[in-house]
Amino acid sequence: MSQTDARARIPSRTASRIASFPLGGIDAQGRFGFAAGNTSIREVIWGLLATRPGERIGQPRFGVGLHDYLHLPNTETTRSLIRENIATSIARYEPRIVLEELIVDASPVRPDRIDIRIHYRPLDGSPPDVIELSVGGAA
Repeated sequence: MSQTDARARIPSRTASRIASFPLGGIDAQGRFGFAAGNTSIREVIWGLLATRPGERIGQPRFGVGLHDYLHLPNTETTRSLIRENIATSIARYEPRIVLEELIVDASPVRPDRIDIRIHYRPLDGSPPDVIELSVGGAA
């Protein structure tokens, strides 16, 4: 298989599918398995949240870097930085959605934890969805 043939199989940003990472393995035809629809969207968002900027080869701006906030104080400044980084990263790398609401608040029950809720609507007409996670605090 030539290099051109291999590149032709990878979906582009203009395609209806965007390559999620990590890839879902190899299918029966020997091609990479890509997630589709909302599963792909969720994978891209989780990838953004878990990746530090500069960590992904060839995409130095990809990622939010939530790990970098783990030992910072739970202040409005820290939460604003997290909110801004998430919103910017989603706008840049996930064009298939509208970010309807992004909530980054101090946990009401754990002062050392930050709760994050990402409300989004896929542009393909799928139902809106929410991703929820917490940063900080011992488990």
